[in-house]
Amino acid sequence: MEPPPSGPDPSARVLLRQLAEDATAYARAEAEYLKAELGDRTAHLAPTLALYAVAAILGLGLVLGLIVAATLWAASYIGFGWAMAALAAILGLAIWLLVRAAGRHLQAMLRPWTRP
Repeated sequence: MEPPPSGPDPSARVLLRQLAEDATAYARAEAEYLKAELGDRTAHLAPTLALYAVAAILGLGLVLGLIVAATLWAASYIGFGWAMAALAAILGLAIWLLVRAAGRHLQAMLRPWTRP
């Protein structure tokens, strides 16, 4: 960084060039600070996301397996058609309730901001 110009008032061009240089130096310093702050933590990001993704896929497989098992179990008592209808109704109700709850949270999040 160069010292501020001395003497007569500097032109707008000189001031803008100095502002751009200062902003660039500040951004570089912030990036270096962030790298130093995080250290080697960023190396753990990709394995963490991959492991969570695999866990989510396995969890989805477990849920689908339970749904199939519940359908087959209910089909042995009330028939396959009624079991599918009951399962569709139960899952549809659960999905509807979850979407309504999420919608309320979304409305609360997107409401106009007022100062406390």
